[in-house]
Amino acid sequence: GSSSSGGGGGSGSSSSMGSGAVLDGDWSVFSNRLAWVTEDRHLHVCSEQGVLLGSPRRLKSKAESLSFGGSPHELENDCILAINLSGRSLLIYNTNVPARAVELQFEGNYGCIVSHRWDSTGRVLVAFSRGFLAVVSTLADSVYREQFCIRLHEHDAPLVGFAYCDANHRAATCDENAVRLVDSDM
Repeated sequence: GSSSSGGGGGSGSSSSMGSGAVLDGDWSVFSNRLAWVTEDRHLHVCSEQGVLLGSPRRLKSKAESLSFGGSPHELENDCILAINLSGRSLLIYNTNVPARAVELQFEGNYGCIVSHRWDSTGRVLVAFSRGFLAVVSTLADSVYREQFCIRLHEHDAPLVGFAYCDANHRAATCDENAVRLVDSDM
């Protein structure tokens, strides 16, 4: 018998994933990098050819999700990952300069991070379980500053979902009973 990687008869390549199951992954738009996190708390980054870029990085806690950022004005931002660490903090990780990773901590009263999304200007929108939505800049002139935060849901109805549309700069959050829309250009 034979085995094939990549289904559909195309050629494929694979990279070693370590010992843990893959929890989440994302592909960068411009720099063609694939990043994924594993159950054993490692971050892996590889090229489009499947070649690992550096050694896997051990994370301090389990990664809930990760996503590459992007800005049409700063292609360097396409190499930046935002990684949700156990819902407690967001690790901003530049795959070009791994030693300069920054962990962002937020106000405890915001609750746990439910989800995060990038916009095309290099900002990260972060939704929290207690109904808060924060916007954080990753641009050089205002790097890692919370630009604004708004409460969209009350404690008795925790935030459970979050979506973002870059085309109209609007975010939608939902609790068990309601959907709220907000303009991210505030």
